[in-house]
Amino acid sequence: MKVFSKKKFIEVEGEQEYERCKIWVDKIDGKEVIKHVIDCYIVYDVWCVNTNEESVSSKLLKIIDFYGVLPQLKHFQSEVWELNEAIFQYIAQKEACENIGCSRIHVDSCKKHIAEEIADCYVMLEQFRRYYKISSEEMLEIMKEKIDRQLTRIESENK
Repeated sequence: MKVFSKKKFIEVEGEQEYERCKIWVDKIDGKEVIKHVIDCYIVYDVWCVNTNEESVSSKLLKIIDFYGVLPQLKHFQSEVWELNEAIFQYIAQKEACENIGCSRIHVDSCKKHIAEEIADCYVMLEQFRRYYKISSEEMLEIMKEKIDRQLTRIESENK
């Protein structure tokens, strides 16, 4: 297990804990990569752990510092649009495959495209979170409130 704090890593056995998250990791080509997330709403700063590499956080700040926040906000709009297009493609492909019985390979390809576009958006969001100095804890609390609010709405709709 590994216990992660913001500044140092402590080796324990086969799991890692980061802020409020526990993750199971494997080593691939000398790098530790996430295999399974346990007890966590969202994982921040734990994409790929390699203590010899520059941190993800500093890399993201380098990017936004180089381009500037306003250009990155504009670029984010195009990334969101690309995600939206990937979702439209998935819906159209899934409906077409259901109607004519084509193979799942087309739908799986669309899912991969959605994953790539989500990753692009996530990278941008993480740049903004760091630029505006919004902590993971603050973000997690806001997310929990929004999740709980939506679950309350669902419960009231089911009555």
